[in-house]
Amino acid sequence: STGAFEALRLGAFEVLSKPSGSYSFGDLGPRLIACIKATVGAKIGGLRTEDREQKRTPSYVPGSPSSGLHPPSSVLRPPSSVARHPRSLILLGASTGGTEALREVLTHLPAGLPGIAIVQHIPAVFSKAFADRLNQLCAFEVREAVDGDHLSPSLALVAPGNFHLLLQWQADHYVVRVTDGPPVWHQRPAVDLLFKSAADCGAAPHVLAGVLTGMGKDGAEGLLRLRQRGATTFAQDEASSIVYGMPRAAWEIGAAQRQISLERAAGHIVQHHAAPASPTSRLAPLPS
Repeated sequence: STGAFEALRLGAFEVLSKPSGSYSFGDLGPRLIACIKATVGAKIGGLRTEDREQKRTPSYVPGSPSSGLHPPSSVLRPPSSVARHPRSLILLGASTGGTEALREVLTHLPAGLPGIAIVQHIPAVFSKAFADRLNQLCAFEVREAVDGDHLSPSLALVAPGNFHLLLQWQADHYVVRVTDGPPVWHQRPAVDLLFKSAADCGAAPHVLAGVLTGMGKDGAEGLLRLRQRGATTFAQDEASSIVYGMPRAAWEIGAAQRQISLERAAGHIVQHHAAPASPTSRLAPLPS
């Protein structure tokens, strides 16, 4: 697992689990074909963090370590003390290129933000290692979700590979459900199911949700449902996406209010939780 994530950091396009048998592709075949096709238009190396970090502005300051861990020195300032609704929530979905995109966003977020639920298309054998790696880098706790977990502030839960991640509201907190239902858009976990579950449990007016780099259309329909029910939504822009598939789908159907570059995504999340909602005049209109 460590070698796989190092390969991704150095520019590998995707990580795929090997077939279960010597002569069987299993579910790998369609995924491998899609990856090869997506490679043609991909911007490999577009997420070279060391290149972007030279362009950071002075607004990035050291963050407080959490549980003895030491996040990067460019963690954003925590949001000022503002009244936050107990249902406040951050939702993120990603696929191809998403492991590095999520690392870029999450490692620049401070502790103290609302709970974060994440769906990254990733093989089952890598999801826990991915969450553990983020936990070592972030200013807050990150772990692989377990059925029945409470999603609380300063905690990020990552969907386990090969399982869907859903949200429920119980009494005064969110509870996550981990299920092995059928794939959606050939994916399990599926971003759409996370987003739709949040919308259906009444979270939308208190949600900030974003779709990051990835091939396909997963997440667009769920993001639209969230937006229609009052959520603040965004999609990663084309220039900073390794594969501008999922963000494009979300933008084209009107699910995303804004397109945001990857290096501005963390700032957008912090600003959303530090100030009143910005005027709607710059937002993409809802589809008719």
